[in-house]
Amino acid sequence: MPRKDINGNDFAHHSDFPVNPQVRNIEFAAGKAFFGKREFPNCFLTDITIPQVDHFMQHPADYELQDCHYLDERCDYLTVQTNGRTFDNVIFCNPIMIGFRGKFETKYFLEKVHDLLADNGTVIVLGSSTNVWSKFSNLQRYYGKLKEENDLDYDFEFELQVVDANHPYRQNHTFYRSNLSDTAVPNQLIHIKKA
Repeated sequence: MPRKDINGNDFAHHSDFPVNPQVRNIEFAAGKAFFGKREFPNCFLTDITIPQVDHFMQHPADYELQDCHYLDERCDYLTVQTNGRTFDNVIFCNPIMIGFRGKFETKYFLEKVHDLLADNGTVIVLGSSTNVWSKFSNLQRYYGKLKEENDLDYDFEFELQVVDANHPYRQNHTFYRSNLSDTAVPNQLIHIKKA
C-alpha cells in the first residue's frame, strides 16, 4: 500500500526540480527518509548524495516494504541554484555540515535561507540538542554575535518547540544519522522566519 502524505495523497516523485511552481516546500539532506513528503505535501526531497538503495518509484506496488529512498534531486544546500524561486517551507532533519556549528556556518546558513525562503515562509530544523549543527542554543548564540557585530544583513525570528516521545513527528517517522543506518532521536523543533 503506497505511503500517504498528511492530506491522504500518495507520495509523488518530482522530476522537475526546481522549476515546478506547485512544489512549495523543499527538504535538504533528506537521506532515505520521507519527512518532507509526508508532513509538507508537494515537497522536493534533496541530498548531496544518493543513498545506495533503490528509489521508491522502482517498487510502485510495495515500496513501503522496501529499503528505499525518496529523493527528487541530488543537490548541495550550500551551492543549490533555484533560479530565484522561493519556498514556503525549507526543511532540515538532523542536519550535519549544515546549520549552527559556529558563527561562520550560522551566517552562511541564514544568508542562504534568506534567499530560499518566501517572505511568509518557515525554516523547519528538526534535530537533537546534542547535535551542534541543529542545537537551538548555538543558533541563539551565533545569531546574537552576528547581529552585535553587524555581520548579518537580515533579521530573523526563532521559536523552539520541545519534541518528546509523544510528539507525532517522533511517533510517525524514523530519523537517521548521516550513515543512514543508525537512528537519530530529535528532541528540538526550531522554526525560523524572516523578521
